[in-house]
Amino acid sequence: MHVDIRRQMIGYHLEQAGAESIVVCGDSRVEAALLPSSVAGVPLVNAGIGGATISLIGSEVPMIIGDYKLHLLVLSAGVNDAKIENRTTNSVSEFRSNIEAAIRKLAQNARKILLTSIPPVENGKPLGPRYYDGDLICRFNDEIASSAKRNGADFFDLAGAMTNENLELMAGMSIDGVHFSRTGYEIWRPALISAIERSLDTAN
Repeated sequence: MHVDIRRQMIGYHLEQAGAESIVVCGDSRVEAALLPSSVAGVPLVNAGIGGATISLIGSEVPMIIGDYKLHLLVLSAGVNDAKIENRTTNSVSEFRSNIEAAIRKLAQNARKILLTSIPPVENGKPLGPRYYDGDLICRFNDEIASSAKRNGADFFDLAGAMTNENLELMAGMSIDGVHFSRTGYEIWRPALISAIERSLDTAN
């Protein structure tokens, strides 16, 4: 149900933003973010979908975009792929296949693609390491960086500024372990916008 509603809303927003806009795809971390309506004068659409995995984004977003040709498409997701309840011995290879497939589909409608690493989860919170596999998040981040290189996409380590020495989300940056607090977004949002600006410079 939520996916159906978001599909409509993102489509409506994209219709207003028009072609050559920026679309930021992601999960609830993106959907919940207060993103600007434009960056460097280019309209921006928040295409976050709560609960989304890389596979869901790869199947849903190209259909939402339709015939639009985007200036920049940002893919910032993957934490839901690291849920412990869904973990298998093939999690890393499946993630690699899913992100490669997503990039191939999304690249058909974007002049440039920017991939970001996945910020980890915060220890001591209900949706922290007992719910998400921190080691998988690290391994997925390696896959994201490698996929960006293989496919000529930009890559930004969004997790770096939010990670402590134990490779967990810094204390106080989340509400419940995974969803960012105001403090978390005060780090996440400007870092993402700066990365978008750099990608726009190289796309022109």
